[in-house]
Amino acid sequence: MGIIEYSQVFTFFSKSIALFVILFFSSLTWVMRRKIHILYHPLILRHCFNHPKEGYCRCDPLNGYRA
Repeated sequence: MGIIEYSQVFTFFSKSIALFVILFFSSLTWVMRRKIHILYHPLILRHCFNHPKEGYCRCDPLNGYRA
């Protein structure tokens, strides 16, 4: 009787751990995408302010980067 309960508890914990790992990695990729966007945003702004007359990007200091 105890062996059956232990196996059921083990399968439940393994399923919950797998679900937690999947959710953790999906949220981690989302956070990394946001951080990459936040990191590259000032670089794009600086590039636009350094080269304002190249025509392919114009910048608004209040609204940020505009392609």
